[in-house]
Amino acid sequence: MNVSVTCIILLAAVHLSVSQPGSEKPAFSVSLAYHQLPNYGGQVARFDTVHVDIPGHSYNTGTGVFAAPEQGTYVFNVSALKYLKGNKMFVRLRHNNKDVASLYSDSAGNGQNISHTVILYLERGDQVWVFLDTNGETEDDCGLNGNGYSTFSGFML
Repeated sequence: MNVSVTCIILLAAVHLSVSQPGSEKPAFSVSLAYHQLPNYGGQVARFDTVHVDIPGHSYNTGTGVFAAPEQGTYVFNVSALKYLKGNKMFVRLRHNNKDVASLYSDSAGNGQNISHTVILYLERGDQVWVFLDTNGETEDDCGLNGNGYSTFSGFML
C-alpha cells in the first residue's frame, strides 16, 4: 500500500474517532523536522513536530515515547524516509522494550521510503516508540530524513 494512502486512511480514522463530541479517543501524529542518524548501538527516534496529540502529552517529544493514556486497541504507523549516510536503514517499532515491527532498507541512494502499520492491545501506561537500530554495524547505516518526511502516528480504535 502506498504511504500516502496509508496516511490518508490513518488520518480519516483519527478524524472519525475524534469528531464526535464527547467521544475523543487517544490519538497522535508526529513528524521529524531534522535528520537523525543512529548512535552506535541505536537510539530512540525523537520526532519533534507534533501535529495531533489527544488528550495531550501522550507523545513525549523529549523522549520520543508514546504512553497509552488508557487501555485499549491501538493502531500505529511508522513511515521512514532514508537519509543517506550509507546503504542500510534499520528501524524498529517497540512496545515496552519488545520489537513488534521491523523495517529495513538496503538499497543504495537517498530517498528510500519504508513503512509499517501494526495493531496492538495496550494497557494504560504501556509505551511505544520508534528505534533507530544499527543492527551491529557502524559504517553503513542510514538515518531518518527530516523535513516532515518521516512520521510516527497512532490512535485508539
